[in-house]
Amino acid sequence: MIRAFVLVAVLVGLGLPAALVYLPLAALTGNATPLYNIALRIVRTAFRMASIRVQVSGLEHVPSHIACIFMSNHISNLDPPALLPHIPGRTSAFLKSSLMRVPVLGFGFRLAEFVPVSRDGRQESAIE
Repeated sequence: MIRAFVLVAVLVGLGLPAALVYLPLAALTGNATPLYNIALRIVRTAFRMASIRVQVSGLEHVPSHIACIFMSNHISNLDPPALLPHIPGRTSAFLKSSLMRVPVLGFGFRLAEFVPVSRDGRQESAIE
């Protein structure tokens, strides 16, 4: 429980100031890479400060310069932030479409070209 509190505190404590600088920068330049990079640094720092160890294996099997799809079994909501910093190169992710409506977070996800997915089970949503 304390680790989760530390994780959230660090993410918020570092994330909000970074968002104030990097979100407008990304919006003005159209380049979300600095925003993406600082977000990954913040996530790595938060995991380290919360003493949450992430063990990665098999990176030698990831081909360089080829697009890949990574699937997570999603045991918890920590899977995506734990996984993304360890994937080589710039990544994008599918996420629940409702997350795009969270004021600052959704704006950042759009700038980073994350893909919203509706999980309502309708065929039209899947095609969209």
